[in-house]
Amino acid sequence: MFDRSRSTRYGWLALVGLIALASIAIVPPGAAADPECSVDLEQPADVPDCAEVGDALTVTIDGEVQGGVEVPPEGRGIFVHAMEHDGTTLDFMVETLENGEVVVDGDGLLPPGGCCGSGPPACSDGAFNLIKADNGNTVKWKSTMNWYYKTGSRPDYLSEADVIEEIRDGATNITHANNNCGQSDQVSAASDYQGGTNNSVNMPNGTNNCAGFDDRDGVSVASFGATAGNFLAWACTWWVGDSGPDRIVESDIRYDKSGTSWVTSGPCTASYRLEAVATHEFGHSFGLDHVVEDGHENLTMSRNLNGTCQNSEASLGLGDVFGLEDLY
Repeated sequence: MFDRSRSTRYGWLALVGLIALASIAIVPPGAAADPECSVDLEQPADVPDCAEVGDALTVTIDGEVQGGVEVPPEGRGIFVHAMEHDGTTLDFMVETLENGEVVVDGDGLLPPGGCCGSGPPACSDGAFNLIKADNGNTVKWKSTMNWYYKTGSRPDYLSEADVIEEIRDGATNITHANNNCGQSDQVSAASDYQGGTNNSVNMPNGTNNCAGFDDRDGVSVASFGATAGNFLAWACTWWVGDSGPDRIVESDIRYDKSGTSWVTSGPCTASYRLEAVATHEFGHSFGLDHVVEDGHENLTMSRNLNGTCQNSEASLGLGDVFGLEDLY
C-alpha cells in the first residue's frame, strides 16, 4: 500500500490508475459493481473474501466501477496511475502479502490542486515522495530498465523520429537527474532504449486497465493508444518483494491519442509537450511518487502539469533530484 509518511512531511497525492487482466471481462467505468468481488477505494480495508491470488477484483469509488485487476501472487504488487487533462488524478495499488493477505490502497479521485504561483521556484523546493509497499519498502529498479517504443503508434501529425527522441529524453532526464539547479548527477538509475517493437503495452487498447501480473509480457514499452475518458497518460508498474527496496520488473506507459493533442517542437496551441509528460511518467516508473500541488507546483513530480505548450517538467527540481538520490 502507499506509505503516507515521508521525510518531507508532505501528504501524498498520486497520479492514477486502474488495473485489469486482459482476459477478464472489462466492466465499463460507472457501471454497477459486483458486490461479491469488488473493493471501494473509499473503504480500501474492506477487501472481499473472493480477492484471492488469481481472482478478478473490481475496483470502485462510491460504488462505481473504476477498473479491475487480477490479484497478484504473494509478495508482488502493481502500482498504476493517470491524470485527466484538468488535473484530476486517480491512483491505487494492489498488493498480495507473503501471508496471502490482499491489500488495496489509494487516494481515489482527487480534484485538481492549486496552481501557479504559491510555491517556491523548483530549485528552492526540496520536497519529494517515494512509492512504498505495505511493508514500508521503497520500490525501485535494481537493474537497467530496458524499454521499447511501440513502432508506428504515434499520432499521424507527429514525426516518428521526434516522438522517439522526446520519450528517450524523458527517460534520460530521470536517470541523469537533469536539472537547472546546479546539482550534479549522483543518481545510479539506468535506462536503455532498445528500439522499436511490435509489442503493445500491457493494457487493452481503449481501456484504463493494466494486465494482471502473470499475464504481462515482461517487456517495458512506451506507446501511444486510446484511453477511456479524458486522460493524458497511463503508467503501470509491476514489482516483486525483495530484500531492502522491492524490485520493479516492468513499467509500461501509454500516451493518449484519442483526445489529447501533443507537440514535440515548433508552434503550439493547447497541446502538451511530450518530453514534459514523459519525464513525469518515467519518474513514476523509477519509483517517485507525487508531491502535493499546492505549494510545490514547480516540481516535475507535482500532481499537475504547469499547462500546455511548455516544457518545464523536463528539468527536474531540487526535490525531484533529492528523491532520486534517496532511491539510487
